[in-house]
Amino acid sequence: MKQKFKSPRNVSSNKSRLLMAIIIIFLMVFSVLGFVVVRETEDERTQYKQKTFSKANDKWLTYIDNKPIMISSNPKDLEQIQIPKVFLNDLNSAQKIYVTRNYKETTNYMQIELLGNLQQFLNTPLINSCSEENEQCPNIPIKTCKDATTQQKIILFKQSQEQEIFYSENCLIIQGNNQEITKKIDKLLLDMLIEK
Repeated sequence: MKQKFKSPRNVSSNKSRLLMAIIIIFLMVFSVLGFVVVRETEDERTQYKQKTFSKANDKWLTYIDNKPIMISSNPKDLEQIQIPKVFLNDLNSAQKIYVTRNYKETTNYMQIELLGNLQQFLNTPLINSCSEENEQCPNIPIKTCKDATTQQKIILFKQSQEQEIFYSENCLIIQGNNQEITKKIDKLLLDMLIEK
């Protein structure tokens, strides 16, 4: 019986697909089941736009439409942060949302912080993509802000010394150094999900 020979490219491609699947599964499990085991601390509560947040396992927890939202920052620390207005309805109006990054950069923390919460409110499918071609994403679409349209939104994560969030022409750019951009990501989430 002949065995099929697997080229190194196919093995690398399969590993990339497996890694992507694991990340997506982790995000889904974290957003749906991860909040079930949270311990709330009764004496640590704060208000933000008519929502009560409770301190829970070093995070801040509230519920929107009976769905748990867990952010890293104390909501009181977010009030003065300025970010562009991004509407949830605008993202949901697209047919697809491409989540793109350069796989040579470390942006996992930013992705989990945003998508771990936002995914449960999106009606539009999220599709993993790469911002540039490299060996880690041979069979993954290459998408940048130049590809963004009203029907094909882009969320681009970039590693950078500058901590910024931009939204222009159907492309949301989140750039920073993982934990340093956390407050801006948390502010973006709350502004999108909580009515003023």
